[in-house]
Amino acid sequence: ILQKISTTTTMMMTEVLFAMISIILSIELLLRTHREEVDGRPPIPTPSSSLLSSPASSSSVMTTTTLEGKVVLITGANAGIGLETARQLFHRGATVLMGCRSKVRASEAMKDIEGVASSSSSSTSSTT
Repeated sequence: ILQKISTTTTMMMTEVLFAMISIILSIELLLRTHREEVDGRPPIPTPSSSLLSSPASSSSVMTTTTLEGKVVLITGANAGIGLETARQLFHRGATVLMGCRSKVRASEAMKDIEGVASSSSSSTSSTT
């Protein structure tokens, strides 16, 4: 009987320990996720970054990665941050689906993005 009680106690302690570890890991994940949502993700360090160097411009960062074959949906893509995001992703090769409340303003934004793309490609081709 004493051995059975000892085995049962060991099993219960193992279950309690497992439950405590699960709770601690869940809390850590919750806090880390909340921290990223509130503060944003930490910046990705670049190999050439130092305290004295100037940060890379957004245009140099945006042109390094291609998004060919990717499809993105952007809401509010006819103005402000949504428009600029749509423009940048379009220039990187993504298929951009624009969610807008006004069909007229969406058409104007599409022409703006495509106009910038065609003028930049024509200026690139004229310089070569």
